[in-house]
Amino acid sequence: MKIDHLGDALDHWKGSILLQSSQWTKDLKAEPMITYDPDKDHWNREEFMVYSRLLGLPLTHVLQHEWKQSNRCEYFKETQRQVEGDIFVDPSTGIEPNNFDRNHIRVEELLGLMKQDNLVLLYQHRRQGGKLRQTIEQVVKQIHAVQKVCGFTYEATSVAMLFLSRSPERLTPIREHLEKLLGNTKAKERIACF
Repeated sequence: MKIDHLGDALDHWKGSILLQSSQWTKDLKAEPMITYDPDKDHWNREEFMVYSRLLGLPLTHVLQHEWKQSNRCEYFKETQRQVEGDIFVDPSTGIEPNNFDRNHIRVEELLGLMKQDNLVLLYQHRRQGGKLRQTIEQVVKQIHAVQKVCGFTYEATSVAMLFLSRSPERLTPIREHLEKLLGNTKAKERIACF
């Protein structure tokens, strides 16, 4: 999550998806994966408060530890220590492509946040030069190359929310609710299971 993007329309979209899913999430925490230039900008309390309000989560459910690109392993271990239930991961652009940077999360890092029955929600951007569905197919292929998990996506025009779990029964009520909300035609266009 880049500080320059805080408060844009996509934060409202994320908050709406989390709200629609809230009946079925358990102790949902948000990992904003704040990406910034440490020499230029830094998130302060007010910015964390704005982020929590836009997501519809209490401030105490937004992880506020410092992003360290140089020590990604320790960063994600700290995330695992702070999260007992479900987690929303908000990297600036999503799962790493072949040439990842601090704006991405690695597949192994994402899977490390999965417990036996928790939900992991992941914000994913369309990759440059590609279509969103093509990006989602690539991301799912990357995930399944490491580990088979259950999931579905809710796709917008250029972004998607991925819902992942090792327990399909955690996913079904959320997917069915979103399908009902969208109706048959739009659900077929926007929701894809994998």
